[in-house]
Amino acid sequence: MGGNFAEAIDKAQQAIEFQPENPMYQIGLAAAFAAAGETQRAEKELNEVLRISDEKYVSPYLLATVYVTLGDREKTFEQLQKAVEIHDTWINWVAVDPQFEALRDDARYEEILRLIKHPLAK
Repeated sequence: MGGNFAEAIDKAQQAIEFQPENPMYQIGLAAAFAAAGETQRAEKELNEVLRISDEKYVSPYLLATVYVTLGDREKTFEQLQKAVEIHDTWINWVAVDPQFEALRDDARYEEILRLIKHPLAK
């Protein structure tokens, strides 16, 4: 996996400074930490997002992008299933989002595509 993780982390931190406790920015920071291999920092940020999810909407689809980057298939599918159940608009991207490439051999992935009636479902 390539990329300038330090820059991604820096930009995500800048966004959070601009708008503290914005779940989308915090998820971006958690994902950047996860992609950089900084698992503990990713999990710390993820826990903060989960803490504020009692007060603010947090997209389960976006949470799934962090879990998949951390390599946690079970939590990834748990969040994707929640996204299906609540009709999270982001779920429409699951078939083409490269972050979920590693899941495409899993029957649960195909089931999600069927549940959202995605044209790429088998």
